[in-house]
Amino acid sequence: MKKRILSILLLCCMVLTMLPAPAFAADEEAYALPPDTGGLCEHHPEHDEACGYTPQTEDVAGTPCGHVCENRESEDGSADPAGPTGASSAAMPMPLLGAVRPAATQYTYTLHYHANGGSGAPPSQSMTSSEYQASFLISDTIPTRDGYTFKGWADSPYEKPKYLRADGYYWYCNVVNGPTNSKTIYAIWEVHNHRWGEWTSNGNGTHTRTCTTDSSHTETGSCSGGKATGTEKAICETCHTAYGELLPLTKTVITTPPTLPSEGYVGEWYLDGDLKGGEAKAQGTDTVVPGSFRFKHNWGGRVYPGENRMEILFTPDDAETYATAECIVTVTGIKYTITSVIEVDLPDKPLGTAFEDLWPLPHDSR
Repeated sequence: MKKRILSILLLCCMVLTMLPAPAFAADEEAYALPPDTGGLCEHHPEHDEACGYTPQTEDVAGTPCGHVCENRESEDGSADPAGPTGASSAAMPMPLLGAVRPAATQYTYTLHYHANGGSGAPPSQSMTSSEYQASFLISDTIPTRDGYTFKGWADSPYEKPKYLRADGYYWYCNVVNGPTNSKTIYAIWEVHNHRWGEWTSNGNGTHTRTCTTDSSHTETGSCSGGKATGTEKAICETCHTAYGELLPLTKTVITTPPTLPSEGYVGEWYLDGDLKGGEAKAQGTDTVVPGSFRFKHNWGGRVYPGENRMEILFTPDDAETYATAECIVTVTGIKYTITSVIEVDLPDKPLGTAFEDLWPLPHDSR
């Protein structure tokens, strides 16, 4: 009897081992990731611009990955944090094999910039994501405030600057899921005490100076002061550079040419001291212009045999107001002796301009 009972039990065991065992498949394909991946998971295998991750170096603090995986387990091995409804992913029912997964909820996140007493703050930034936070790249637009220097952005108006697209700052700002899905960061300012450099002319009647502490601060003004003349521009009292235009010179005409010793004078040349008398007036007036007569060229008083056309130049004493004038004195002679002197004015020549020598002088025939 005992043998029969043992045989029945053995048979039952054999039958049970032949029954099919149930197998459970994972909802999605999973794969192993190396430890300390900094926010990487099977749904986020690589860092990208959306997560805001930047590596930490000796000089840069770096930015942590902002990606939050909905199916990630917590550090103590329990189910991942609860979603917006308060239920964790472990408690949520798994879809049946082959069933269509429902679309993930999309959230709109917004980052606002507050100028905090300044102006020119960047416009707000927005993005849509199915994650429970969004990472925004800080705008490179810099606000301004008179008398202050911009230092960066912070989470409140009174904190130290935290966000700025520069070394040593966070380049990304995270906005987390919440009642408004938005966040405001504030400009941080530092009172600026200018240390101005020298005024420099801009070459257009203005001058500029730059703050040596912060070169982004400049001042520009118009040149002023000084007195312009007919030969020199006015000198600015601030940047000490010439500016503006020359004053137009008053034209001068020789009304009475100077005289030279007449025929019978023995010598080879005339000197400036031989010019006697002469008078010049402002054009169109009876105003006598004080000045002096001289030969235009150093060799202009040289007398050669035959006719000699000598250029005489009148130079006003006030050369900043009146223009120069010229005339011709023709001298005829033989070697060492002057035979005649004829004074000729040049009223047809433009006053105030240099006289052009239109004829060659004869060579010395001595």
